[in-house]
Amino acid sequence: MYREFTVPDEVEIFEKTGGWPEIDEGGAYVLTFQYSDTEHLFFSYDVPGRSVRLRWVAENSETIADVFREGAIRMAVRHSPDETLIVTDFDMGECNGSLVLRTRPRVKVSDQLLF
Repeated sequence: MYREFTVPDEVEIFEKTGGWPEIDEGGAYVLTFQYSDTEHLFFSYDVPGRSVRLRWVAENSETIADVFREGAIRMAVRHSPDETLIVTDFDMGECNGSLVLRTRPRVKVSDQLLF
């Protein structure tokens, strides 16, 4: 069964993350977080494609992590004085799960997929 991928609007994302989603050449929205002169985190989401991608790049453009997931159904941004989270839920029929990305104060990624 097809399920729509629901995401917060750009204003809510900006207010909670401090970053405005840019649109890349493929039509996906991209949030960029910079942690030093050489360390960047890119989180992209494609609403019609129901997918997300997380790329964490360090010094000399070395990729620390590159995660791509399809079957996204819901994205939420949670902000508190202590941390900012981007939570994406997935439903792929027989499998479901979530990807939790903490963008502040330090990067932390938690990925769960259940059959």
